[in-house]
Amino acid sequence: MSRRLVIDPDSDELKSPVTRKALRYWHSQCRDSRIPCRADIDPAKLKSILPNMCMLAVLDGGGDFLFRLLGTRMREFLSNDYTGRRLSEVDALQPSDMLVENFSTCIDTRQPILANTPYVGPKKDIAELEDLILPLSDCGEKVDRLMIVVDFRFKLDDEW
Repeated sequence: MSRRLVIDPDSDELKSPVTRKALRYWHSQCRDSRIPCRADIDPAKLKSILPNMCMLAVLDGGGDFLFRLLGTRMREFLSNDYTGRRLSEVDALQPSDMLVENFSTCIDTRQPILANTPYVGPKKDIAELEDLILPLSDCGEKVDRLMIVVDFRFKLDDEW
């Protein structure tokens, strides 16, 4: 399965209720054909998905990314808190070619991306993950933030 644009939050492509909820919320914040601004995102309305969320600042036009927020569930599955660090500085996420390619697709298209990034963390009982990359902007035009929502399915679970 490769990365692809995801427009419909009720699409069968999204298996996880967490990613569906995130996409519905992102769509609700789109106004006048523009992507949501970072200021449009209200953490109080995202309490149930905050643990599964990562917020990245886009640096150098997508040449690097800064971890601005890393939810508790994300930290658990990555076994570290990378908040305040650049992607290029995190050895556990190198080589980051696939991540950067997925992020760049989201930046270029200004659309949500279902990335299907393989899980490479320390947890051996992960069957699959579903990662959704959502573009954000401070001015409504240029993508300068990425909101990433990840859900994990374990080998013993029948479904999400």
